[in-house]
Amino acid sequence: MNLLKRAAITSVGYYLPPDRFDNHYFESFLETSDQWIRERTGIIERRFLKEGPTSDLAVPAIRQCLERRGIGADAVECIIVATVTPDMFFPSTACVIQEKIGATKAWGFDLSGACSAFLFALNTGAKMIESGAHKNVLVVGADKMSPSLISPTGTPASCSATAAARCCWKPLKMSRWACLISNFTPTAPAAATFT
Repeated sequence: MNLLKRAAITSVGYYLPPDRFDNHYFESFLETSDQWIRERTGIIERRFLKEGPTSDLAVPAIRQCLERRGIGADAVECIIVATVTPDMFFPSTACVIQEKIGATKAWGFDLSGACSAFLFALNTGAKMIESGAHKNVLVVGADKMSPSLISPTGTPASCSATAAARCCWKPLKMSRWACLISNFTPTAPAAATFT
């Protein structure tokens, strides 16, 4: 039997900031309602991080993920952070996270693609595993949208939130018929003109 190396998600972690805001919060300063938001997005509440950067969302979720996986930060070889709200543009949030968790053997980078970024990061992490370049890749999706939630139209404000999620990839040998062979993650060029 011909076995192919495929990437497997072996652990996940998440973190939600403690401050909750339901849809009624937005009714006081935006022309919207709980019903309007629920019907269009399904959102009931969102979380805000009042203090600290995006990496502060990521670290608790990463620690949870690594603990569930049973490995230390020193086993992580690559960190990919999907975010549109980096701590700063240089160095990357992946580098900041690397230092905060003590992943001394890792390298990393940020990937910006708005809502699609986590899917792009998952795909990139999987390819790093499948190519044999790495054995443990940490994929992080985190955004601190709290400061940017007030908008004149109300749409981004009522649809955005703050949260973090991560997963650990590792190699898994399996039959080529028992796994996803490829994926397709298209983008919409028209979104570049969104205002």
